[in-house]
Amino acid sequence: MNKKMGNISVDLDSMSEYHDFYGYKYNSDSVCKIWDMGFPRVIDFFEENQVKGTFFVITDHLRFPEVLEPLKYLASKGHEIASHTHKHFYPFSLRTPEVIQEEIIVSKKLLEDKFGVPVKGFRAPGYDINSYMIDILEQNGFVYDSSIMPSILTPLIVLASRFKSGWTTNSPFHFSHTLAPRDIYFPSKKSVTRKSKEKRSLVEIPISVFNKSRLPFYPTFLNTIGMVGLSKMLPLMKNLKFFNFEMHTIDFISHDDVEKISSLSRHPGIHYPYKVKRAYYDWIVQELSNSFEWASLIELAEDFLKDEKK
Repeated sequence: MNKKMGNISVDLDSMSEYHDFYGYKYNSDSVCKIWDMGFPRVIDFFEENQVKGTFFVITDHLRFPEVLEPLKYLASKGHEIASHTHKHFYPFSLRTPEVIQEEIIVSKKLLEDKFGVPVKGFRAPGYDINSYMIDILEQNGFVYDSSIMPSILTPLIVLASRFKSGWTTNSPFHFSHTLAPRDIYFPSKKSVTRKSKEKRSLVEIPISVFNKSRLPFYPTFLNTIGMVGLSKMLPLMKNLKFFNFEMHTIDFISHDDVEKISSLSRHPGIHYPYKVKRAYYDWIVQELSNSFEWASLIELAEDFLKDEKK
């Protein structure tokens, strides 16, 4: 019996994005600190587990060699390079239509120019996606979006960002994400969280959540429930039709590194030693490898579209 398809993606946010989230001040010299420490670990994780991944890139960071060179290496190894906008404005949906369109188009062009491959995937900053953005993506040749986390905790993540930033952000809560489809679907023209009755050239690939409970399956939450809790809940994930595991560069940073990035010392899960976190991630991959064949998100999208044409 053929295995179902699964993906591990990494949002390549830097220090500047986390400082925006928490409301801290920063200077440009600190942008690559998470990259310097975390990216070699990211590469090691994917290579040792023999996983083909998808990397969502903020293209404004391509001016840094610490960002560009590792990405060139990953692209040469067959990993997918996808767009995470040009400057990762947060909240994204509250920007003008002109800025939103420019962020999407510029990021796609820069990635294709730098890596010489078509860019077909997108993830919005802070999961902040709407139907207007979906239309722009479809018009510009994107094949999928992966910004929907259909979890009961999605609005709470926005609340946390407002609280931690001292209420300087005003990102929408997107309560509709809570009940969005958990399977790959064609997004409606009226609402990105509803299935369209008509087929489109672009699909939505939701980030995986625990079946029925809709609790999020991503490192911040997994570090909270621990391996004992996850061992009891993981069998639920094996029943999914596909698997979409979202990670961030900071998930590969630990309290051992905090002295170098002291402003992030309270970030959830950062207090765990890196060796413990890495063993945890390896165990998740090994367990799910029995049920899923690892592929890039564009492969998941194209496989879905192929089945829809039958």
